[in-house]
Amino acid sequence: MVVIVTHTEMIKWVYGMPNYYTEGLKRFGHLAVISFFVLSGYLITYLLMAERKKTGDISIKNFYIRRVLRIWPLYFFTILLGLFVWPHIPFFELPGQAHIQDVNFWSMAALYLLILPNIAVKIFSPNPVPFLGPSWSIGVEEQFYFMWPWLVKKSKNILTALFGVIIIYNLILLGLNIGVRMMPAAEGIRITLSVWENFCISTMSIGGILAWMKFNNKTHFLKILYHPVVDIGTYVVFFVFVVAGIRFPVFHPEIYAFLFAVMILNLSSNPGSFVNMENRFFNYMGKISYGTYMFHILSIYVVFRLFQPLFVHLPHYVVSLIVIVGSTLFVTLISSLTYNYLEEPLLKMKSRFSSILSGDLAHKK
Repeated sequence: MVVIVTHTEMIKWVYGMPNYYTEGLKRFGHLAVISFFVLSGYLITYLLMAERKKTGDISIKNFYIRRVLRIWPLYFFTILLGLFVWPHIPFFELPGQAHIQDVNFWSMAALYLLILPNIAVKIFSPNPVPFLGPSWSIGVEEQFYFMWPWLVKKSKNILTALFGVIIIYNLILLGLNIGVRMMPAAEGIRITLSVWENFCISTMSIGGILAWMKFNNKTHFLKILYHPVVDIGTYVVFFVFVVAGIRFPVFHPEIYAFLFAVMILNLSSNPGSFVNMENRFFNYMGKISYGTYMFHILSIYVVFRLFQPLFVHLPHYVVSLIVIVGSTLFVTLISSLTYNYLEEPLLKMKSRFSSILSGDLAHKK
């Protein structure tokens, strides 16, 4: 919902309308994606440790098959639409957007098709592919999935490995920042820095650290993190940081990632959690959230274009409300259809390659 709000204001900004597309809202939208990375680190690390405990090993092949079944069908469906369909329909042309014909199309297409969209959006900026902006984070996820089972499988001390990832990530980040300052004209270093900043694997490691605590039942730490003062205080601190627009000079994403990790730990495993999100509505919206994320900008744009003639007579906060509500309903419809007819048939195959069931597979069992 945060990224829907953020991109609603972005579309209004693109069309030169009054908007709330401030630096603060942009940062909040990026933090929402950081929370997604933390959740991935928490979930995947926990499941891999559970598999190793149950079977004595981790099947890298089965892990990759599960990820392919989960991610690839919808990813390639949206990428093919973005590359070969939307650019050729005038209705979907954004004002001021670079034209897909004006870039090295096949080089760009190759990056998207190789699941490197996080690199494509940085090399070919401004992005000339309509509505594929959100795919950058899917690229980051896939690169995380590629290395993570090896990390957990080969690590004699998983906790040390997780902290090592955080340290190495930030050392490389420091080196790239120094390189950009010393050679500001070096385009390759600048693009590499931009890609690396969004790689965010350190935030996934923080999710993994709290998963390690939970999996190994580190009671001393869990009692602290489950305490109502910490549970409620985490939300308060996060709210204050966001409203105040606090950006830390070092370890900025990691500090926010820790707050998200504490929230996720409490939401997922603390029976006395201050916030309880277990209900049919949130469970269903979570189930279709991949499609919601991939199609939300398209939905915002369609609703905006359809109602645009009415917006000139309305206050801009009313315009925002109409677009947010309308696009949420529209994208829920789209993602429900893609889940039922594209994702779910393949997700049912995951159980053949899963020693630990999770998500819908676990609920249905």
